[in-house]
Amino acid sequence: MPDQTILETLPPEKLLVAKRLRVIGAALRMLSEAESVDHYISHEKKNRERQGVLRLLQDQRNKLRETYDVSTKCKSKQIPTRVACREQLEILHENYEPCLVEREYVPDWEDL
Repeated sequence: MPDQTILETLPPEKLLVAKRLRVIGAALRMLSEAESVDHYISHEKKNRERQGVLRLLQDQRNKLRETYDVSTKCKSKQIPTRVACREQLEILHENYEPCLVEREYVPDWEDL
């Protein structure tokens, strides 16, 4: 709910009166949800429709959406369990373990 606090403190009507993009950009970086930026975009489109401000708002919204997509994809990944990998582990033990057991010593530099 931190975005709700920012929307109440700096509603679109108050923030978008600013003429400097640095001020608007600093406030936008505090937002963490793309839907919050949509309020500012719709207000700017209805009132002033400044292309630079709209571009800044849309870039921030896209950045937040990408961040959300990446975080949800990472959460959906499941770590394989030992049971799921049992077959692959058996293949490794059968094929590669004998090779490793035969090599008792570290090779000499000259042999490399």
